[in-house]
Amino acid sequence: MTRPVVMPLLHFPNASLRSTWLEAMAEHAAVDGRPDADGLGMEDLRTSNADWLQGYCRALNEGTMMRPGTEPLRPSVWWYVTAGRPDTREYLGRVSIRHHAMTHAFGQEGSQIWVSVRPSRRRQGVGAAMLAAALPMIRAQGIIDAVVEIDKANQAGTALAARIGAERVEGHAAERHGRLRYMLLTVGAG
Repeated sequence: MTRPVVMPLLHFPNASLRSTWLEAMAEHAAVDGRPDADGLGMEDLRTSNADWLQGYCRALNEGTMMRPGTEPLRPSVWWYVTAGRPDTREYLGRVSIRHHAMTHAFGQEGSQIWVSVRPSRRRQGVGAAMLAAALPMIRAQGIIDAVVEIDKANQAGTALAARIGAERVEGHAAERHGRLRYMLLTVGAG
C-alpha cells in the first residue's frame, strides 16, 4: 500500500520542535560555521532549556527578537516542517520576511526575504518549495518587490533565484561580504 505524500508546511516557531530544531542548528554549525539562530552560538543553544526556546519562539512570533547590533527584527518568521504529529515533525528550514524599512546595516531600504534550508535537506527542492509556500503570505503583506541575498558559494540558491525571475543587483556592497543581491518582484514570481 502506497502512503499518500504529505507536503511540508509553514509553521510558526514553536518550542515543541526543540529537538529537531537543535539538530538542524548543529548541522548549520558544522556545515556553515554557525547555527541559523539570529546570531546565537551553539554553546548558547546547547545550554538552553525548553523555557528559553519558548521565549525565543515567542520573540520571533511577536517581532521583538533582538539580533546583536540591530533594532528588533520585526519579521514574519515561519519554520518549514514536515507534516504530521508534533513529535514526528522534522525541521527543514525557515523563511523570514523582514517587511519594514531596513536599517543602514543592510545597506538599502526595502523588504527582505531570508530563506535557510537545513544542510542535510539541501538540493532536494526544499528551498524552492518553502519560497513557493511563502509567496502568498509575502504578497498578502503588500510586498511587491523584495531583496534576496545569497552567499556567493550557494550555487543552488543562485540557480533558484534565476528560476524564479529574481534580477541580480550588480556591484552591491553585499558582494564585499560574500553575498550576491537580487531583487524579486513577488507579483508574478513562483
